[in-house]
Amino acid sequence: MPFEDELAWVPEAWDAYRSAPSKTRSALAMVMARIAEHPEDQFVRRRRMHNPVLFVANVPGEDWVVMWRLGEEVPEIHYVGRDPF
Repeated sequence: MPFEDELAWVPEAWDAYRSAPSKTRSALAMVMARIAEHPEDQFVRRRRMHNPVLFVANVPGEDWVVMWRLGEEVPEIHYVGRDPF
């Protein structure tokens, strides 16, 4: 995927992305690409956690989320998985 090198990954988030079911991984790829290309887009900032400060992006059609934050150079992916809320 072209976005993989445009994001920084916490190892557990990378593992969760790589091991997600195929259908879910396709939906995740769309969200990850949006985060990499347009981190200011409200689509990938629907919710915000405050401790730690992370944006929460919903994965369309899935009960999964991506939790991320702006890094110094690229967005940092901290959690990929089922919505814990």
